[in-house]
Amino acid sequence: MRAIASVRERITSPEAQDLFKRWFDASPFYSGTVVANRLGWQVGRTLAKEVSLRLRQVPAGPALPTTLADALERDGIVVIPNYLSSEDAARVRAAHRHYGSSPHVRDIGQENESRITFRTGRVARDSPGDDGDLLLRLFGADPLMIALAEQVIRRRITPPLPLVYQHLEVPDHVLDSYDRSPYSPQPGAIPFIDLDNRFVLIGASYDPAVLEGKSVTQIARALSHPSSPIAQDVDGTANLLVAAISHATGIQPNP
Repeated sequence: MRAIASVRERITSPEAQDLFKRWFDASPFYSGTVVANRLGWQVGRTLAKEVSLRLRQVPAGPALPTTLADALERDGIVVIPNYLSSEDAARVRAAHRHYGSSPHVRDIGQENESRITFRTGRVARDSPGDDGDLLLRLFGADPLMIALAEQVIRRRITPPLPLVYQHLEVPDHVLDSYDRSPYSPQPGAIPFIDLDNRFVLIGASYDPAVLEGKSVTQIARALSHPSSPIAQDVDGTANLLVAAISHATGIQPNP
């Protein structure tokens, strides 16, 4: 790499610098250089992580109900009815609303001039009994939440469980303008995605029946085979989103 850097310093023509950039400058959002990724670095990392996760044993810790463990492994998500009392649920809603003005939170939507509100940041306690303290006690220190997280990452977690605050808010006029015919045959459908007021994606982008009866693991494996119906539908949607984002931002995806 030092030799490449030395050559790059000597050859200063725009064409040569553009060539160096395309082949050797990786985006800060990705791991490894462009050359390494072209040689299969990302595929190798994915396979290594998959093998590592499969070889890990679920750590011994607080007992996790079998029904929840099975649902998490099968579906990648669990639903726990009445997890919070009505009183705690009201306290969580209030804490979530107030925490949006915390110094630990930033509005990424405003920073990107996307005309939506997207506040996110870590949940932290600044003083006993504040909003961050409440959220960490009810979720981050709950043995059941910790056990679920350990089931996923196959590692022990030292409480409290790290929490991330997220709040997404779309201006009413956006929904009023596009969540109707001819843009959507079914108003109120989920998801509702507006890309720079140029492209709108409302509702399912492909037939959900293609995923019916499939576990998270089966879906992930199908994505490795481009000819599978799941990969064609999911990758096709991803390609449309990438193209729309590229058109809206003027940023071209890496080849």
